[in-house]
Amino acid sequence: MSLVIDADGHFMEPFDLWEQYLEPQYRERAIRLVKDPTTGEETIFVAGKKSQVMTDPSLLKLTIGAGQLERMSDPTFTYKDGPPGAYDAHARVQLMDQQGIDKALVYPTLGLIWECEVGVEDADLAAAYCRAYNNWIIDHCKPYPQRLFPIAHISLLDPAAAVTELRRVAKLGVKGVFVSAVPYRGVTYGDPSYVAFWSEAQEIGIPVGIHPVFHLGFVGHHYYQEPSLWMFITMFSEDVKLCLTTLFNDGFFDLYPRLKIVLVEGMSGWIAQWLERLDHKYLYLNHTLPRPLQLRPSEYFRRQCWISADPDEKTLPTMMRLVGEDKFVWGSDFPHAEGYANPVVELRETIAELPDSARRKILGENAATLYNLS
Repeated sequence: MSLVIDADGHFMEPFDLWEQYLEPQYRERAIRLVKDPTTGEETIFVAGKKSQVMTDPSLLKLTIGAGQLERMSDPTFTYKDGPPGAYDAHARVQLMDQQGIDKALVYPTLGLIWECEVGVEDADLAAAYCRAYNNWIIDHCKPYPQRLFPIAHISLLDPAAAVTELRRVAKLGVKGVFVSAVPYRGVTYGDPSYVAFWSEAQEIGIPVGIHPVFHLGFVGHHYYQEPSLWMFITMFSEDVKLCLTTLFNDGFFDLYPRLKIVLVEGMSGWIAQWLERLDHKYLYLNHTLPRPLQLRPSEYFRRQCWISADPDEKTLPTMMRLVGEDKFVWGSDFPHAEGYANPVVELRETIAELPDSARRKILGENAATLYNLS
């Protein structure tokens, strides 16, 4: 039987997580869920202020329950009403057994919301939020050390604090970390201010995921005074492509030639076309870059990047042939509403045309090698 690893799942954090796990000096500004006594609507408070990102109650409901999009219009459906495996580690492992998933790498949910809040400009508070979450998710997954693998959350608002947290979670056995696909204050990750963090991640050998986060400045937002929910959810994952492109622009991979970068939840059907475009620009415009590249972008990608695919991407077999079958993992996005209720069934159908060796790699072998999962 092939090893099956979900490389992008999520847990729904309890809202008292930050009140319980934050150091005492930060608890007054803990992330909280507040229910309006009149309307019953749930609102997130971040850094002591009402969230400027999660202003639409439907957005919070989007985080709940794979395959439950139809319930978003139900006013009684709240953050706590998703499937049991969204919240409880024991229920999650039972669900994984039913779905045929051997191991899962898990990311946060609320951690993808507070990152770009204007109120979180206090670097000490951002670092404290991450420490609290990382301690909680490590405890949460601890009963299943060979099934559930937490991906630690790192804030780069203070790069020095990020290095400290990276070292700490690595010593605790975390197999991977992630950063926002939207760099703070528009300072791209090739900037010298981040050198210590990327150098440490390279030295440790831990993969760094680039994951989209909820923010109001998503690609295309400027076309609309009030962008639709459809536009918001469709376009925020484009930040993964944009972030990757800035890494090439900044000469990032020449600076950190052994660093492992994972592109998460941005689909994968675009990667071959985009690398071809970047390679073409390299041939004609490399000399115009601030730091001209030593290799073609596609060569850097094959050397040190991986990308997560959705289970039903019809282009996946073609992408694997064009880019390299070792470069792909997959993610269920469970338990989010646009996630997959039967991901392994859909993935097996998608990759049926591939040879057995390639199917084994995308199902789980690539993720096991990338994250050093025994």
